[in-house]
Parts: sequence; C-alpha cells; structure tokens
Amino acid sequence: MHLHVHGEEGGYVELKVDSTTFALQKLVVVEEEAPPPSDSPIEIPTDSFEYLAQIFDLDLWEWKIMPDYAEPASRESDVDLGLGSSRNEDFIALWFDNDPTARFLGCGDVKVGVSADGAMTCAITPVPTTHEEAGYPGASA
Repeated sequence: MHLHVHGEEGGYVELKVDSTTFALQKLVVVEEEAPPPSDSPIEIPTDSFEYLAQIFDLDLWEWKIMPDYAEPASRESDVDLGLGSSRNEDFIALWFDNDPTARFLGCGDVKVGVSADGAMTCAITPVPTTHEEAGYPGASA
C-alpha cells in the first residue's frame, strides 16, 4: 500500500506501507521542500531506541467492508501535511507537520520520530557517503 504525502507549501513524499502489518517499509522523497515547518534542530538522543517500525493508522485508506472480511478499496491514499526538511553535516531530516517528537524508533540507521499520540513526526537518516569515480562526468578533478 502507498501513502502519498503532499506538502501544503510544496514537497512530495511517497511511503510504502506493508499491507498486512501496516508497518513503514520505504520512504521516498520525490520533491524536497527546503525549510522545516518549524526551526527544529536535528537532535537525536544518543541513548537507547525502541527498535520498532512505525505503524500507520488504517483510517488513512478507504476500506471496502465485506460480510466476512475487509480490504482496502484502494492501495493508494493521499494526504496533505506541512512537509519540511533540514540537514547538517551528519544528518538529513524530513519533518511532518509541527507535532513535537516524544520518542524515536530505531529502524537500522534511520530514526523515526513519533508524537505522544503515535503520529510520525520525522524521519532522520545519516548523510550518505558518496564516492566519485575519476573521469566520471561532474566529478571533482
């Protein structure tokens, strides 16, 4: 299943959600919005994380209710939120709305911020390392 998040001031993100567990599987930034919705610094606690996946609310999708089961009426859903992004030399952050982050879930190198009521507030990942091959177009000399 896919959740298409459109920023109210620009930006577009696609989230792939497992159709059985409703856990976040993939997040793709299609169009980045420059400023975060607030002046949120990128701060990740260095102590322990809950190593869990973000689970999404079933109400984000329209459902077809049958006599003996329910299934999504569509595997696609669209929502509008206040998207933003920020980065420093170590991390890139994608911000969803202005809800304060109550805790972080650790998903490998990616940390997902969650509000007190369970809404996803941000996704933070280390800046990827890049290597430019000599002679590659656009590579530094």
